[in-house]
Amino acid sequence: MGESVIKYHNIRAKAEVFLLDFKSAHGQVQRVSIVGSRAVRWMPPISPLYKLNFDGALFRDQGDAGLGVVIRDSSGQVVGALAERIPIPKSAATVEARAYRRALLSAKELSIYEIVCEGDAEVIVRALMAKEVENPKYGHVLQDILFLASDFRFC
Repeated sequence: MGESVIKYHNIRAKAEVFLLDFKSAHGQVQRVSIVGSRAVRWMPPISPLYKLNFDGALFRDQGDAGLGVVIRDSSGQVVGALAERIPIPKSAATVEARAYRRALLSAKELSIYEIVCEGDAEVIVRALMAKEVENPKYGHVLQDILFLASDFRFC
């Protein structure tokens, strides 16, 4: 009684979220966003770099998802931004991966190649750092990100 039902195709994504929550609660995950009891403010990149902030969101009640991208220069001025709706994928991690890919595409469209990327998709960032692209739900998106990333200078 009172338990929610999780569809079988959402189990893995839920497990990843629960694992990150568990690790966070037990101090096993390093958080950059918290210092003491205050949240860290957004910081602009060092010139001549640009910062790409990206995020994904699920709108389950509407059956779609959203991607958000903001690109700022070293003075913090917005030089590009977008919000895009997409069909809902099978996992939240897939939305985050697609947001990362869209951020890179946006920078490329604006001919911005010296960038710092920032997002809250820890599962995606870890997979990319380890070049683990075998995930059946979003591995193809990670492969695209790694391919696109080869055109950029990251710091």
